[in-house]
Amino acid sequence: MRRAVGFGALAILLTVAGLSAEPVLALRTGAVLTLVMWAVLMVKAYRAPHKPYKRTELWLMLEPPPRLPADRAQRIVADVLQATFRRYAEATFVCATALWLASLLARFSGL
Repeated sequence: MRRAVGFGALAILLTVAGLSAEPVLALRTGAVLTLVMWAVLMVKAYRAPHKPYKRTELWLMLEPPPRLPADRAQRIVADVLQATFRRYAEATFVCATALWLASLLARFSGL
């Protein structure tokens, strides 16, 4: 999860760096792309309880797989995934808000 969000953040950062000649445009673009990442994370958090636990990367990494009843394993894996997606989504939303505020500040300061 952290790796995927990191690669997404890297893509956003490189896009913003490519637009650095226009600071306001770069900041707004970064804010929009970060909001897109937030939306994707929220959708994944919403869908986490419905994904079969045996098809998740989390379950596949456990060696040997725990001996749990299927309904309990589904609930545990879904809760962990949902909480993780939401935690990253919250951090992403804070970053998007900071980028929007920075773009407004840059616009009104004459950059």
